[in-house]
Order: sequence, then C-alpha cells, then structure tokens
Amino acid sequence: MDDYDPFELQDSDFAPVEATASRLALLTLEEAHDLLRVLVTVAQEGGPVSAEADRLAKEIAARVPSELSIQAGRRRRGRSRMGAVKQAAALELLGVVEEWQETAEHGWVLDVDGVPREGVLKAAASGLVELAERDERAELSARAGRPVRWAARLTGQGRDLLLYARSQHAAGPAAAGPEYRLVELMPSQMDVVRVVTGLADQLQVPPAPGLDERVRAAVQDRVSGRWRVYLTAEQMASIAYGLWLHKMAGSAAEANRFSRDHGIAHTSAT
Repeated sequence: MDDYDPFELQDSDFAPVEATASRLALLTLEEAHDLLRVLVTVAQEGGPVSAEADRLAKEIAARVPSELSIQAGRRRRGRSRMGAVKQAAALELLGVVEEWQETAEHGWVLDVDGVPREGVLKAAASGLVELAERDERAELSARAGRPVRWAARLTGQGRDLLLYARSQHAAGPAAAGPEYRLVELMPSQMDVVRVVTGLADQLQVPPAPGLDERVRAAVQDRVSGRWRVYLTAEQMASIAYGLWLHKMAGSAAEANRFSRDHGIAHTSAT
C-alpha cells in the first residue's frame, strides 16, 4: 500500500466516507475496493475512524475480493483485449490474401505482394492458408521471371472464416433512421437484456417493440468486447428498466454503468 495515495486525507474527508454506507450497493467492484483501501490507510496512519466507518470497512472486506483477485481480473481483461486485436489482425491479413489471390492469374499470393511472411506462416499453421510446395514455387518462379521464395492462397477454412466474420458485420447494428442511436453494452449488460427479452411474454412491463430483433442483430466489438447495437429511445428505456430489475435483484453495476454511459436510468414509480 505504500505506493497507493488516493488523495490527501483531511479530518473533513471522513464524514462523506461514513455517508457512503447507505450507497455501498451502488458501488462497482473496483470502487468498493478503492474505498476499502482508503479506510485501511486511514486506520494504519492513526487517523480518526468512527464506528460507522469501521463497520463499513468490515462490510466491504466481506464482499470485495482481495487485491490479488482484482489484479488477476485486470490481467485477464488485458489478455482478452490483446487476443481480440490479434484476431482482428488475422482476419485483415486473410482479407488481403483473398484480394491479391483473386487478381492473380495463377491464383497465388507471391512474396512481393505486400503480405507479411510471418502472418502468412501463422495463418498456414492454423490451416487458414496453403503454402505452395517446391514444384509449384518453381513453376511460379518461371512465370514471374524471378525466384519465388513462398506463395500462399486461402484454404477452404480460411474462406469460411472470412465469410462468417463478414456475415456477423453484415447482420450488424445498422441504423434504420435518425431516431436510432448507437448503444454499446458490456457483456454483463447484454446478458441482462437477453434475459429480459426472453421474459417478454411474462413481464407486466414488456420490452419495447423490436428490441428482441435489435438484440439478435447486435455485434460484439473484437477489441473492446462491448456489444454494439442501434436503438430507439423507447428501446433504450426498456434496457434501463431491465437493468433496474437486475439492480433491485442484487447487482447495481450494470445499471449504474448504463446511466453513466448513456444518461438513462429507470426510477421506480412513486
């Protein structure tokens, strides 16, 4: 904790900390963890910690994972983002191979066509491209009038992967008109929305018309992991309602994040 200094602590800072007890359920995991570290730091430095603040610290400690768990989660998310970037780069390379292959008379991408050799070798190891054998390279060298060090072309699996990836984008969240707004949902938020649309026939406040079709057409961004979908204001209000149900059932993080990102939050009728 020596390297953690959230802010300069003053005596006047502790009243807001005590008031946070009633809002504990509204904190995200990392916000609660940071608050716990503040309280522990105050106690270690001999600062005035009231009984309420001490109770709050114990309550958070019982609910929040350890620092190691938080760091492990951050590492997993980092690896996930890196994996998504690599997947996007691999798809881009396959698209380039396809483009050059279709314009080449011989149907091969040669070593001077601007396609990185390392990427081709990795794609070949995954069975997405085929590398020319020695006899084929000799024939290509004769046609090119120079030695061809390597040549590649898409395999059936490579073509199918491109087709599948493009179909995901083709079925993506196209805006049908000016009344639609781009919404990005975290995976946990999308899980809630899918539950809500699945309960449409049973809910007393059913989802807005067309929300289920929009959810089915949503596309997950390969880098951020968020689901991208265009929605009307009425459909966004339905999502806010579903996230409010999820919040009242025990988890507020999804509703709070939606409110911060899009400025929409459902409030119970009074």
